[in-house]
Amino acid sequence: MIISKKYIDNYDYILITLSAKYDKEIIDRIKEKAETDAKNVNKKSPNGQIRSEELIKYNNLGGAIAEEIVKIYLIEEAQKSNIKVNIFSPPFTGHLEHRDIKIEINGKIKTLEVRSSFQYKTTLQRVFTGAFSLIGPYITSFKSKEPEKDFYLQVIHRYENPEITKKIDSEVEVFIIGGGSTELFQLLGEKRYLKQEGAEYLVINPVNKTKGVWALTKEILEINNVNDGYKQQKKLF
Repeated sequence: MIISKKYIDNYDYILITLSAKYDKEIIDRIKEKAETDAKNVNKKSPNGQIRSEELIKYNNLGGAIAEEIVKIYLIEEAQKSNIKVNIFSPPFTGHLEHRDIKIEINGKIKTLEVRSSFQYKTTLQRVFTGAFSLIGPYITSFKSKEPEKDFYLQVIHRYENPEITKKIDSEVEVFIIGGGSTELFQLLGEKRYLKQEGAEYLVINPVNKTKGVWALTKEILEINNVNDGYKQQKKLF
């Protein structure tokens, strides 16, 4: 696995490359998780439409990749700063239960929701400057407000979703493009439907309205005593 910090103008994001040749254990773990999730996931999309088995397969594999690389990335950054963390995610046993990542640090447990999307129809420059949004909490017509998490992170795959089955068996690039705390979404977010009638999302657009992935990482892991990143963000906007 290769983890690289990248920049678009002054905004930083993370590119992670997984290779079937060198990361077989990680990839096998991702495939197993995706297969289990696909059996239990809600067949309805956020707008209430029934999703095909193939679409569920692709989306769950994309989601499993996103969740796993976020956990690995946070563990790597914690180790670099000599921070002891415990990261885990409970098993997904049904669509009425909501799974998230939990991270224990300094005696506190924080919840993280990882959003995963296939985004390939525009340039990376436009992803960060208005063509894409960071997605926070949402409400749907068939599901009341989901429990709020402490943080929301956004991961994108830069190819059409059917390609994921070939990518995972060779080499796949994954982008952590940003995110924020629930408080940040409440401060900077706006309500949008995102072409999903009956599903109301709280989103931040453009992505580079936030401070970038490294600032978010420091806030989650409390690196360099950055214990109140929200207040620092609040002063900027």
